Amino acid sequence: MFDEGGRLFSHMSILDNLIMPLQYHTECDQFTARERALELLAWVKLETTANLAPARLTMAMRRRVALARALTQPVAVLFLDAPLVGLPPEDVQWWLGLLHDLSQREARQGGPVSIVTSCFNFSAWLDWANRFAVLNDGFFQPRSATEARAMTGSRSGAGV
Repeated sequence: MFDEGGRLFSHMSILDNLIMPLQYHTECDQFTARERALELLAWVKLETTANLAPARLTMAMRRRVALARALTQPVAVLFLDAPLVGLPPEDVQWWLGLLHDLSQREARQGGPVSIVTSCFNFSAWLDWANRFAVLNDGFFQPRSATEARAMTGSRSGAGV
């Protein structure tokens, strides 16, 4: 989702990058797709960028648009490959808050979302994750958040 600026279509506006999957996959009308796209842009705090081309956004902003575009479809599992890598320190807390909000929102709407990430320092996720699986020596080892909290001093695996 985050490589190459989220793989946004460079010839389309930010808004059109979100409208297209809504119309293609859910077959909703232009008005409904536009309203949903604007809601998602507001959720990632980029509503003022709707008419801009992707090249006009920073890499961090393009990541946020890519997340919004991913959320145009129902989410059961969201794979994030090191979502915090390369972000300025002030954006890291914002992203963690956004992902926490996403997990809570999806849980309220009927099902938990599994956020799968690869990172060595997963202590930031411990405040709101209820379950972890650690990849250690090629095997997944389920962990409770309490067990994972005890592991944060080691670099033995990736939080999932």
